[in-house]
Amino acid sequence: MPESASEVASVERSRAKLGQGLGLGLALGGLCGVIAILSSAASSHMIDNQYLAIISQITMMHAAAFVGLGVAHGITSSKGIAFAMLLLFAGVGLFCGDLAQRLYLGVKLFDFAAPAGGMLMVLGWLSVFLSGLARMLRG
Repeated sequence: MPESASEVASVERSRAKLGQGLGLGLALGGLCGVIAILSSAASSHMIDNQYLAIISQITMMHAAAFVGLGVAHGITSSKGIAFAMLLLFAGVGLFCGDLAQRLYLGVKLFDFAAPAGGMLMVLGWLSVFLSGLARMLRG
C-alpha cells in the first residue's frame, strides 16, 4: 500500500501508461481477431479459397501478438515496441488487404502490395527483436 502522495501519484501514472499501451494492443488485436474469425468462417462455409485461409492465419497470429505487445508497451513505454506495432499493423493490413482485393475484385491492390506488406511485417518483428535485445542488454 502506498504511504505518501508521491507514491500514490507514481502508481496512478504507471496504471495510465499500462492502460494506454494495453488499449492500443487490445484494439489492434481485437480488430485482427474479428477479421481472422470472419475470414475463417467465410473460407469454411462460403468461399473455398486459399487467400481467405492465409488472411485468417496471418490475422489470428497477429491478434495475439498485438495483445502481448500492448502489455509490453504499457509496462516499458518502449518506442521500439510502439514502432513495431505500427509496422506490423501496416504490414498485416497491406498484405491481407491485397489478398482480399484479389479475391473479391479480381485485381491487385497495387503492384508489390503483398510483398511490401510482408516486408513491413518482417521489419516489425525485427523491431520487436531489437527492442527486446536492447532491454535485455540494459538489464
